[in-house]
Amino acid sequence: MASRHRKAWSSEVIIGHLLTGYLLAHTLDRGFDRDPVIWWGIFAGAVLPDIDMLWFFFVDGGKVHHHHRATHNLTLWTGVLFAGFALSSRVLTGCGLGAGLHMMLDTIAGAIS
Repeated sequence: MASRHRKAWSSEVIIGHLLTGYLLAHTLDRGFDRDPVIWWGIFAGAVLPDIDMLWFFFVDGGKVHHHHRATHNLTLWTGVLFAGFALSSRVLTGCGLGAGLHMMLDTIAGAIS
């Protein structure tokens, strides 16, 4: 079972999440007036949930699918988004938006925690 998950993930996944992050940032561009902090926050948030792939490959050998880790928890990223709004933090708001998009895309591929 672990080998099936290893083959299912590749660099195309990260590229896909970055591209959708770009599309989100570009779509929201008028509201942010090309704010580079929000742009980079969205890009970081779009790929940050997949940081658990390091654990997936190097620690547990793919025994538990990475969508079941804490970084793929929608509540976590919703909290980051709300914290960004509450603290008027552009980088947290961007990360929350990008990671929320990541979570929506990952629900298509399979369940998230």
